[in-house]
Amino acid sequence: MTRRTSLASIGRCLIQAAPAILVAFALVAVAGVARGDISPTIFSLTAANDAGSGSLAFDISEGSWDPVSGQYTWSLGAPMDIVDDGDPGVVVASLDSATLTIETNPTPSIMLSVGTSAGDSNTNFYMDSAVVSFPTIPAPAAEGRFGATAQLWDTGFDGAYLVGLDGSGVGALQSYYNGAAPGGTRFSHLIGAIVVGAGGSGNGSQNFPSTGYASIGTALGDISVHGAYVISAGDRATSTMSFGIVPEPSMLLMVLIAGAALPVRALRRR
Repeated sequence: MTRRTSLASIGRCLIQAAPAILVAFALVAVAGVARGDISPTIFSLTAANDAGSGSLAFDISEGSWDPVSGQYTWSLGAPMDIVDDGDPGVVVASLDSATLTIETNPTPSIMLSVGTSAGDSNTNFYMDSAVVSFPTIPAPAAEGRFGATAQLWDTGFDGAYLVGLDGSGVGALQSYYNGAAPGGTRFSHLIGAIVVGAGGSGNGSQNFPSTGYASIGTALGDISVHGAYVISAGDRATSTMSFGIVPEPSMLLMVLIAGAALPVRALRRR
């Protein structure tokens, strides 16, 4: 009789302690989101035109990480020629500027700004940010917001254009989750084209959603951004992509606790 009473007492104690245990596990998961993880290649760019094709890639060691704020930053020190992979004497295009900011605390976000100049012929540019991964955010809590801006200058006084390359109707600037482009899932694509007249300049700016955040609809483990566009011969452009994820840790904490508490309530009913 005493043994049965002891077992029953232990069971009641475990049930009573369960909410605190669940809170502790939820807090650990939230802290994991704040730490995050950044892929070794933090920015890559390929340019291709009639002269050839060349690529640049930058390593995570070239930037700086602040463990207190959970922020990683990198910027291009000086403009760089993009030379043909097969013939380094041939300049295909130029990378004029680039900055990358990755936030992992309190929630993941990426901001990538890039300035490029086309070569002597229409030039295709493909660019990718680092992949920022984190402990899985459950589907009910996963929401995102993507913003994109681009500016174009006609330097040859013959008109200029910037047009997306990834198919009809697909924007030049894109955000991805659960895998980088061309794998993974595209969250949003913005700015289909910018066209300006001789000697002119133009810009575009879009956000998805227009206000607030949009539900992602599935469990979320990583994010990245991708650009793919053609710039008319001799002209230059800048672009900025910003992709951020919610929830705040407090929201994620509530989702985890609410979900984990269900079996506890069922156990109490027994």
